[in-house]
Amino acid sequence: MADRRPFPFVVIVIMLLIAGGVLFVSVQRLSADLAPGSGLASITAIHDAASAGDVAALRSELGAGADPDTPTGSTNRYLDGRTPIMLALERDSLACVEALIEAGADVNARSTVGQTPLILAAGWAGPESVRALVNAGARLDARNSDGWTATIMAAGRGKLETLEELVNAGANIDARNKHGQTALMLACYTGSPEKLRVLLDAGARHDIRDNNGLTALSVLAAATAANAETVRLLLASGAGPDASDNDGVTVLMKAAELGDAEKVRALLEVGADAEIRDTEGRSAADWARARDDEIGQQIANIIESQDD
Repeated sequence: MADRRPFPFVVIVIMLLIAGGVLFVSVQRLSADLAPGSGLASITAIHDAASAGDVAALRSELGAGADPDTPTGSTNRYLDGRTPIMLALERDSLACVEALIEAGADVNARSTVGQTPLILAAGWAGPESVRALVNAGARLDARNSDGWTATIMAAGRGKLETLEELVNAGANIDARNKHGQTALMLACYTGSPEKLRVLLDAGARHDIRDNNGLTALSVLAAATAANAETVRLLLASGAGPDASDNDGVTVLMKAAELGDAEKVRALLEVGADAEIRDTEGRSAADWARARDDEIGQQIANIIESQDD
C-alpha cells in the first residue's frame, strides 16, 4: 500500500521562509535601483525627457551624467531597446535630437527590431532631423529586421520633404525590404503623385517585382488611395501596362477588381491587353464581373467595348 503520510510540516515552513527571503532581497534591490540618484531613475528620466521633446530636461539629465545611448530595455517601462535619440525622433523634436548628437549619441544605434535613428526619422520626423543625422554619420542604407531602409520608410509613411532629403543625400532608392518591396512600391500604396515624381525623377526602377511578382504599377492599380493621375504618371515613365504577378493577374485585372473605371480607361488608352488571362483562365472583364455589383458590370462593359 502506498505511503500517504503528509508532507513534513517543518519542510513546508523552511520552503516558505526561503521564498520569503528571496522576495525580500528582490524588493530591496528594486527599491535601491529606483531611489533618487540611482542608475534606473536617471535612465527613466532621460527617456521621458526625450519622448516628451523636453530639451531643457534632457540637457539637465545629460549634464548630470546620463548616458545618451541607454536603451529603453533597461527599465520596466520600455521594452524595445530604443535609445533617447530614437524617442526624440518619434516626437519630431529637432532640438532634442541636436542636443543628443552634441552629447555624442550613437546615430547608428539599433533597437531590438533593428530600427536605427535614421529609419525612425524617415517615418516620424522632418528633413532637418534627417540632415542632422546624416551629417553626424548616420548610415543611409541601414536596414531594420524587416529589411526596411530609411528611404522605404519615408516613401511609405514619411513626409515628402523627408523623402526628398534622403534622395538628395544619395540613398539607394531601389533597395528592397524582406518582401521585395521598393520605395517606389510603398509610395504607390500611399497614392502620392508627389512621392512618385521624386522617386521617378531620381531614376527609381519601375520594373522591379516584389516576392509576389507585383510591379509598382500593379501595386498602384490595386491601391485605393491612388487615382488615374498616378497611373498615367507611372505609365508615362515607361511602366508596362500588361505586367502580371505570380498568378498571372495583370494590372488591368487589378484595376477592374478594384472597380476604378478611370484607372481602367487609363490602362486601355495605352493599349493594355484585355484578352490576357490569368492562371485560372479569367480575363479582366471576368475580374470585373466577379465583383457581382453594378460597378463591376459597368467596368466589364468598358473593357469589352474596346474590342468593338
